[in-house]
Amino acid sequence: MGLLWVDYGEEFQNLVDRSWEIQTGDEKAYFDRLPDRVKKIIYRDTRYNVDFLYTAYELGEDGVMENYARWLYRLMEGVVSKKWANYPMEHYVIRHLEYMKKAVSEAAGKDKKAELTRLLTLAQEAVKDEASSEEAPDRPSIYEPEVEAYLQALLDHDMRRCLFLVDRFMERKIPVDSIYVDILAEAMRRVGELWHHGKISVAAEHYCTSVTRVAMSRMYPAIFAVPRKKKSILCACPARELHDMGLRMVADVFENEGWDTCYLGEAVPPDSILKSIREEKPDVIALAVTMPQYLMDCEKLIFDIRKEFPGAKIAVGGRAFASTGHILEKWPVDYYGENAIDLIRKVNGK
Repeated sequence: MGLLWVDYGEEFQNLVDRSWEIQTGDEKAYFDRLPDRVKKIIYRDTRYNVDFLYTAYELGEDGVMENYARWLYRLMEGVVSKKWANYPMEHYVIRHLEYMKKAVSEAAGKDKKAELTRLLTLAQEAVKDEASSEEAPDRPSIYEPEVEAYLQALLDHDMRRCLFLVDRFMERKIPVDSIYVDILAEAMRRVGELWHHGKISVAAEHYCTSVTRVAMSRMYPAIFAVPRKKKSILCACPARELHDMGLRMVADVFENEGWDTCYLGEAVPPDSILKSIREEKPDVIALAVTMPQYLMDCEKLIFDIRKEFPGAKIAVGGRAFASTGHILEKWPVDYYGENAIDLIRKVNGK
């Protein structure tokens, strides 16, 4: 995972270090055999685990830690179990979370110990539940043959065929919005699942993303030829969020509806977003978050926007919100979209 670290103070950094010390001490013989490169990866992953624990604690969202634990189990099952075929990944992940609980008991403040321990216990239970359940099969898209054809072209590293298919979709008069959401976005979701299960590499996933960006550009002549409605939307991934594919699709779908877009892209500093709002005066501000640990960045930005621009229309979306329960009831946002089509329908009052 190519992520930017969450900022937190000494207390949570101590949890990272103490978890690492407890694990390496308890499994000394095993760690003594590991090369330094692998040790660094395990330490990095310990930091990621604490990032999610910190996020769940600060936001008061149990689902952030539970969903992460399920995701981590499936990742480990797909990638590491190939090397440790006789060792159940359920036990590995639960044991790792147990090391974190021990670290909490030693390094966390008294005001946090009970809640952090509860969150880690919930995570362990989520792993057990995930290990005993079967994954739900993919729900067929309304354009299933098109999704399968495009996905196979991606996996074959056949860029020309990907572009040819998009051209064919347009020739067949499939709505641009549907090409974006029901075909390309669905294919990329499945690419992410293949990476998650260790069936393709990070490099392959990045290749699929790059090709899909090019494929999207094939539709730009038609998109930008649509008559303008004198409405504008500003789109940004706040602070450290690096995943902007879904946000790019939102911008393009709005362009296809006649809106003008100010697309700022990934990892935009909050001050720059506020400055752009002052200059552009958009009708809607769309913020996207994929990784849950960046929800706090988004939360702060939303309240800053609302303070300076009390009448602004703010929209949010992205996979991170699937891990939350009532967070949108606490934030002063106007719209939440599950995808680009859903968002523009809500903005249009449909």
